[in-house]
Amino acid sequence: MVYSFHSDPKLSRQIARTMGYAVYHGAELDECLHLSQSVNFSNWFEKWSHLADKSYQSASSLLDPIGQKEAFLRASNYFRTAFVFLEDKDPRTRKMWKKSKEAFEKAFPSLKRVGIPFEEIALPAYYFPGNDNLPIIVDTGGSDTTLEELYFRTTAPATQRGFGALIFEGPGQGGLYLKYGIKLRHDWERVIASVVDYLETKIVLRGSHLGGFLAARAATCERAISALILDPYSSLSEEEILRFDAESSSEMELMMQEYSLEGLEEKIECPVLMLDEREENFLYDKLSCMKEYVIYSEGLEISRQKIDEKIYSWLHSILIH
Repeated sequence: MVYSFHSDPKLSRQIARTMGYAVYHGAELDECLHLSQSVNFSNWFEKWSHLADKSYQSASSLLDPIGQKEAFLRASNYFRTAFVFLEDKDPRTRKMWKKSKEAFEKAFPSLKRVGIPFEEIALPAYYFPGNDNLPIIVDTGGSDTTLEELYFRTTAPATQRGFGALIFEGPGQGGLYLKYGIKLRHDWERVIASVVDYLETKIVLRGSHLGGFLAARAATCERAISALILDPYSSLSEEEILRFDAESSSEMELMMQEYSLEGLEEKIECPVLMLDEREENFLYDKLSCMKEYVIYSEGLEISRQKIDEKIYSWLHSILIH
C-alpha cells in the first residue's frame, strides 16, 4: 500500500515526491512532515515558497561549505514544489522556477550548464563525468520535471557510484516550455539522437511517467541505448494533452495516437528495467527483449534509496559483470 502523507492523494504524492529526495539533501524530513500537517491546495504555494525562502536565507548565512550546499539544494527542491499545482501561465510559476534554478547553481558554483545542439535550439543540460569504465546515465525526465530535480533522481546516486550522468530538458520540459513556449513532441528518438551525438558514447536511458514513454520511444530507434530504465512507464494523460493546448477533440485524438508505442514494442532490443507501484503494466507484457519488472507497493517517490540500489545492482549485472 502506498504511504500517505496527506488526506488528499494528489497532495500526498507531491509531498512524498519532495521528501523522497531527502537522501540526497533535497529535503529535511522533519520540516516537510510538519508542513504536511497544515498544508492544503489553497495555501500550498504560500507554505512551500516560505519554506524555500527560509532554506535559501539559511544557506546564504552559513559559513560551512557543506551545510551551505545542502541548504541550497533543499531550497531548490522546495521552490520547485511550490509551483507544482500552479498553471504554467501563472507568473509565480516562472518566478519559482527561476529561484529553484538559482538555488541549485549556488549549490554548485563551479558547475556550468551545457547546450546540446538540437535542430534550431540548444537543449539545456548539466553533465557530471564519471569513471571511464562505467556507462553514462541519461535521465530524460517527465512532463513536469525540471532540470534541477533530475539531479536528485539520477545525478546524485549515479555520481556516488562512479557513473557519469547527463540530465537535460527537451521540448515541452522545464525552461524550454516555461520560458520559451517550446511544446512537447512525440518523436523523442530525434531528441536522444542529439544527446548521443553530443556524448559520443553509448548511454543508459531513464524516464519517468510520460518520460517513460519518451525514453521507450527513443529506444525503438536509437541503438546507442545499452539499457532502459522506466520508473514508471505511462502514456500521455488527458491533463497533459490539455497542458499542451490541444484545441479540438480531433487534435486530442491525434496526440493520443502519436503518443503510443502500439506496434513498436518489439523494436526495443536493449535490456529494460521497469519499476512501478502497480501489479502489471501493459507495455511490459509486449516486450520481447531482456526485461525485469519490480513493484514498489509503498510508492516510488518515497522509495528512492531502495530504487537506486535496485537500478545500479541491475546495471552491474547486465553491463559490467
